[in-house]
Amino acid sequence: MKNPLLTTVTSALLLFGVGCAGSARYSASASVETPQLILIEPDVQVVADYHEPVFYSDNYYWRYDNGVWYRSNNHLRGWVRFEAVPARVRRIERPTAYIRYRGEARGNVRGNAGGNGHGHVQGHQPPPPAYNPPPPAYQPPPPAYNPPPPVVTAPLNPPPPMSKEQRKDAKQDAKEERKEAKAEAKANAKDDRQDAKEERKEAKDAAKMSPQAASKAAAKDAKQDAKEERKEAQAEAKADRKDDKADAKEERKDAAKAAKKNK
Repeated sequence: MKNPLLTTVTSALLLFGVGCAGSARYSASASVETPQLILIEPDVQVVADYHEPVFYSDNYYWRYDNGVWYRSNNHLRGWVRFEAVPARVRRIERPTAYIRYRGEARGNVRGNAGGNGHGHVQGHQPPPPAYNPPPPAYQPPPPAYNPPPPVVTAPLNPPPPMSKEQRKDAKQDAKEERKEAKAEAKANAKDDRQDAKEERKEAKDAAKMSPQAASKAAAKDAKQDAKEERKEAQAEAKADRKDDKADAKEERKDAAKAAKKNK
């Protein structure tokens, strides 16, 4: 005969075990939802229809923001600025073009962050690259400016100093030249007076002046000739005095140089 108390205890234990087992199954089946990823490059996926450009590569999420890359193991939070970005991620052209991206994958999607593989979709092309205008036509630089060579003037070699005899000869030559010039000027003046006198005489003869008028005119001509001769003599004497003064000055200068040289 069975013990009613034992039967009741056994039933309670079985019910308790069944309840615990059901609770364990519920906890084990819970999982975190992972984002949908779309393959855009080999080993690079993008979070589909997301408000930020978030990519998945090398078991990490990568977020692009104003030229800076951030890394995290969760596509929602925990972002840390990261410099050593994988080359395949850094090569993405215009990361912001993948905001709210709903395109198709370029190839087979091998999986995502949570390990739940998504379907593979064929035929996606990435967004077109930014337009880069062709470089401007080559224009050769202007030729270098070559200034003309400077004009070099040879230094003038002063004539060698003259000896005392040479200076004396040069002074004598200059004095003789001045005298010749004076004599020539005097002769020319005399010829001019003679010509004028003859012209006056001819004019008198032409006018047939009376003897008294002719005598008066002759006296006047003689007086004029004497005046001009005195004037020429004064000019010649003045020039001679000037020449003598210049000669004396040169001689004193030569004597001073000779005395200075002998000291």
